[in-house]
Amino acid sequence: MQYIFTDRRAYITSIEFRNTSPILNIEKIKSFREEGLVGKFINKQFRYSFNNVDWSAWNTLSIPKLVSINFQDETNFFLHIKYTRVKIIDGNIESFYLTYDSRSITPSYQDSSIIDANTLQGEDGEYYLDRSHQIGPFTDLEVFNVADVSSSIGVYNERTDSSL
Repeated sequence: MQYIFTDRRAYITSIEFRNTSPILNIEKIKSFREEGLVGKFINKQFRYSFNNVDWSAWNTLSIPKLVSINFQDETNFFLHIKYTRVKIIDGNIESFYLTYDSRSITPSYQDSSIIDANTLQGEDGEYYLDRSHQIGPFTDLEVFNVADVSSSIGVYNERTDSSL
């Protein structure tokens, strides 16, 4: 799976990326990708947290360091990346991507009872609005609306319920 860091903050001496909501169920990090990287940075670092409160120490940004993070029994993951430069014109980076394996479980079977809501199982919407095509008990309620003289809102005048 791939996560795109959308929270990019540019400062005079650094550019930082963070995820504001947790990345869920990471099994292991595989790699990262930098886009729009130009110029010179004096340092590339990262720190991480599993609760967005307690953070690790800063580490040098590298694939071996990211891959070595142990996700055992952790479901939430927060990452803070910092590119440090001497001055604003020295370097720039536009995007940061993280590629990882997920622990999400994919069902091994397909449930045939799932209804295809896009095609309504091959029938148009009018078919399902016709009560003769509906399955199950219904009460045959009849409601008559009488126009309200002072407004356009209908008023219940009579109700017949033939259900048990």
